[in-house]
Amino acid sequence: KQLNDINRFGLDISSDYLRSLSAEKITLCMSRVEDMPYKDNYFDMVTCTDVLEHVEDFNEALRNIVRV
Repeated sequence: KQLNDINRFGLDISSDYLRSLSAEKITLCMSRVEDMPYKDNYFDMVTCTDVLEHVEDFNEALRNIVRV
């Protein structure tokens, strides 16, 4: 599949960053990684770039990434 043919989600705590993505075909969510509002096993794949060095609770962030 092409990336344009799949459902994509974006999560960030920055409203400015989310606003910059609003024209894309991405479902956006304002949240910390530690507080992701998604159900267990919701995603087939999670890509996380330039994030982990900024989270408040590294272990909780990783638990949530694996959980979803």
